[in-house]
Amino acid sequence: MRRFAFAAVAALLLAAPAAAQAPQPLRVVTTALEASSGPVFAQRMGYFRREGLDADVTLLRSGEAAAAAVIGGSADVGVANTLSLAIAHAKGLGLVLIAPASEYVDTAPTTALVVLRDSPIRTARDLDGKTIGIIAVGDLTTISTEAWLDRNGLDHTRVKFVEIPNAQMAAALERGTVDAAMINSPALQAALERGRILGKPYGAIAPRFIANGFYAKSDWLARHLDEARRFARAVIDAQQWAMHNPAASAQILVDANKLSPEFVAKMSRSVYAERFDPALLQPLIDTAARYKTIPGSFAATELYDPTL
Repeated sequence: MRRFAFAAVAALLLAAPAAAQAPQPLRVVTTALEASSGPVFAQRMGYFRREGLDADVTLLRSGEAAAAAVIGGSADVGVANTLSLAIAHAKGLGLVLIAPASEYVDTAPTTALVVLRDSPIRTARDLDGKTIGIIAVGDLTTISTEAWLDRNGLDHTRVKFVEIPNAQMAAALERGTVDAAMINSPALQAALERGRILGKPYGAIAPRFIANGFYAKSDWLARHLDEARRFARAVIDAQQWAMHNPAASAQILVDANKLSPEFVAKMSRSVYAERFDPALLQPLIDTAARYKTIPGSFAATELYDPTL
């Protein structure tokens, strides 16, 4: 009887901490781009569970939809490119980076300026008077292309920019709607079946910079700093796992995004950031200020919480 009583007490003592450590709910919205897939990898591979988080990960069509969810309060964490977050900071919207996603690396670009393979356009100057497809006016594809044109001998005001969804860029090139197009992966791979890379405009910002990241509202962060830290650990570890396990992470992309295995196999895979480094954020902020996307430059450290 005494042995049974001791066993019962021991079981209760072991069960108590488990009950106290129930997973914390976390509502995450991200996009179907591979660069934003860290939460998908973290959920599938159990990194959120390891960190004591019960994460509900939802894929949305765009960063704008993610921002609406976070600002509106239906999600806790969203994803955006760092230019969008710099603009939000300049407007005082109170959005704070809590974990890095992908980096742009000039030697392994996942975004490029594409023309048709038989196009007579060979240099930036050949784009004089031409039309370039970009995802959204004033976004990262716009200011980087402007900087690339200016650096390569053509005043950026000499071209016309037209907004086209990323997935429709290749078709717009083939129809002749645009003469060149800034295309992000995974649509970039499909476009290169008929096209070629004219340039790598993101490199005009810097050879390497943090291109996107995960963020939360500052008031949410003030109440949930511990969950934000756990989210950051889980996502960074999952992203590093994805880079070191390309075949397994590719299968997750196939399943989550309803892509064909053949298509994913051709994709240029993202390079993920492991931490926030001001030197990898400042060039983007400075470029945005130079091209009047934000009123003026500011210190990159204002974009993220240094305690994360």
